[in-house]
Amino acid sequence: ELCVESRPRKIRGTDGWTPPSCRGLKFNVDGFALGKPRPAGIRGVLRDSSGKVLCMFSKFIGVYDSNSVEIIAIHQACVLCASLGLIMGA
Repeated sequence: ELCVESRPRKIRGTDGWTPPSCRGLKFNVDGFALGKPRPAGIRGVLRDSSGKVLCMFSKFIGVYDSNSVEIIAIHQACVLCASLGLIMGA
């Protein structure tokens, strides 16, 4: 079950990650480009409510501007969730 946070809950740790409030999963993604347009990459990590890492991705995606790569990272996370059977009807 994937959770949407309405009120973030902090946990101890140095990375500032906050878990989902239910017994769910949370995907954090990031996209980065070295300018507009420049070589770009995306990365993401899927964790459960205890902070356990379930899967990660990181890859070079080609030449994009920095405004586009965040959306591409979100899309990649959705594709990965669908391939793992975490999204119903996808």
